[in-house]
Amino acid sequence: FFLNQVVALATRDFCSSIAQNPHINIKWPNDIYVDNKKLGGILIENRILGNTFESCIVGIGININQKIFTSDAPNPISIFHLTQKEARLKPLLIQYGKIFFLWYDLLKKREFSAIESAYKKNLLGINQQRKFRAGNENFSATIIGTDPFGRLILKDESQNLRLFGFKEVTFLFD
Repeated sequence: FFLNQVVALATRDFCSSIAQNPHINIKWPNDIYVDNKKLGGILIENRILGNTFESCIVGIGININQKIFTSDAPNPISIFHLTQKEARLKPLLIQYGKIFFLWYDLLKKREFSAIESAYKKNLLGINQQRKFRAGNENFSATIIGTDPFGRLILKDESQNLRLFGFKEVTFLFD
């Protein structure tokens, strides 16, 4: 999960730097949001062979120069909408690489607590009561953080801790 956190943090920092907006957050597990609008998403596929981490493929999609959205996505936004400026993509790719390798170097140095702390700090809805759906149940809970396996830790209104893996819970927006 540390690699997922590193990619999310790098993507969040990159978007924040080009949009000049500090209010960009990571929506668990793999989206980048500004306020309640989706700016981008991350897909990570790990290949494990036995006990060996064989490879990792990372896909990052960021809405940069898009002005009009024609998909059925409920809440998209782009860097263009935030800055009112069209961006040149090649320099941005170089900038993203620099930011990514700053985070990746922390991972290589095994600075796990720094990565975890930054991820938690930038998690959308952290320490706030929000609405969720798991199966057919809608409920309110507070995001506490994530566990070492990347599962979301929520504290419900009865003060019970609940763990959810990827696609087991949906963050609901008002």
